[in-house]
Amino acid sequence: MTDRSQTKPGKKKVLVSVCGGGWGYEVGQLIHMLENDVSFCYMMVPQAESPEKQGYPEGPYYYEPRIPWLKYGSFIRSVFRIVALMAQTALFIRRERPEAAIAVASVTGVFMLLTARVMGCKTIYVESITRVRTPSNSMRLCQRLRASRHIFAQWPKLAESMSQARYEGSVL
Repeated sequence: MTDRSQTKPGKKKVLVSVCGGGWGYEVGQLIHMLENDVSFCYMMVPQAESPEKQGYPEGPYYYEPRIPWLKYGSFIRSVFRIVALMAQTALFIRRERPEAAIAVASVTGVFMLLTARVMGCKTIYVESITRVRTPSNSMRLCQRLRASRHIFAQWPKLAESMSQARYEGSVL
């Protein structure tokens, strides 16, 4: 974990799950849409550079433990890593006190949101723009666990197919 940075006066703090690849691009777009209104803290994938090096606003961050794919790895190891992720997230939330948490289409983001929701944060899950007609396993898991109070699809057809999702537009 990094040293704590102060929340800018008058700005709410938001915890964001930062993943790689296309999801990382979508997260970046969300961050840039919100950066004038909120301060950020981050959950980063282990191979990611610091938020500042990625062009995101400065903020405290921690690296998530990797969760192996269940079909390729050990179920027991996955459960232990999920528990470790949730415990680490709980400690970070307790220290940083974000008002909300946002995740885009990642399974680790779902467990981050679940922890944040249990700890009283507002939670938002955004499905990847690549999912047009069918939801990802992460979105299904998010709905089953009720990890997020707000679930957004980036395509109207996908929102129609999922009972809890709604369409409000695309982040790209």
